Parts: sequence; C-alpha cells; structure tokens
Amino acid sequence: MSQELYHLVHDLRPAQLDDLGLVPALNHLLERDFSPKGLEVSLEVQGETHRLDPIIETVLFRVAQEAVTNVARHAKTKEAQIRLVYAPEQITLRVIDSGIGFDPTETFNSPRGWGLAGMRERVESVGGRLRIQSAPGRGTTIEVVVPFSA
Repeated sequence: MSQELYHLVHDLRPAQLDDLGLVPALNHLLERDFSPKGLEVSLEVQGETHRLDPIIETVLFRVAQEAVTNVARHAKTKEAQIRLVYAPEQITLRVIDSGIGFDPTETFNSPRGWGLAGMRERVESVGGRLRIQSAPGRGTTIEVVVPFSA
C-alpha cells in the first residue's frame, strides 16, 4: 500500500521537477519510460533555460509525457522529438513525430481522445494555447505556447 501511495504522489508532481527543473525531469522521463520500450526521443532546448512557475513546469511536463505516450501507442514510429524554446516572455513546447498521423478534426468517442482533451485543459488552465498539426500519413506536431512574466 505504501508503494501505491508513493507512486500516486509521484505521479501528481515528479520530484525531479522540484529538485532539478523541467529539462532534467524530461530527460529522466525519456530515459526511464520510453528508451527501454524502444522509442528514441531526442530533446532539443533553445534559449536560456531557467526555472518557471511550478504549475507551468508541471503542465509542460505532463503534456510532453502524454504526447510522447501517444506517439508510443498510436504513431507506429520509433522516433520522436521534443523541442523546448525559452523566449523572454513565453515558452514553447513541441512534440514532433513522423508517424502515421491522424485527422485532428475527427470527433473521438470515449475514451479515445481523452489525452488530447486533457492536454488542452492543462494548457488553457495556465493561459497557454495548444495547437495540433496532423494528417493521415504525415505525422503529428503538438505545440504548446505558455506566456509567463519574467
């Protein structure tokens, strides 16, 4: 029971976010959860990294986690990229794959599509916007832009 409680608390906000920040937490996630499953995800960071509001870091971490999970489950590819761009008043996260893609205008029946809806709700809760670019046979890009004050 204590192990289950530990995992529940850890899943709410990974300790790596508090201790190390967004970029190291993403690296840890990729090495621990996706590399062993054969999905190679590169992480590219542009701009000067710095700590963000903990809520924004959590949102970005969870969106990246869900987007890469979707790649592993649905894209039928073994490679993806995460790009973080730190700008003076906003941060941009992109998760890109060259998998089978999908029609983002399609209406999904439950539970399919809950991950995308959850990403959108998280991003909008911190004043950001989420954009999904995809088409059958053309891969997918999930883009999140979150403004912040310096």
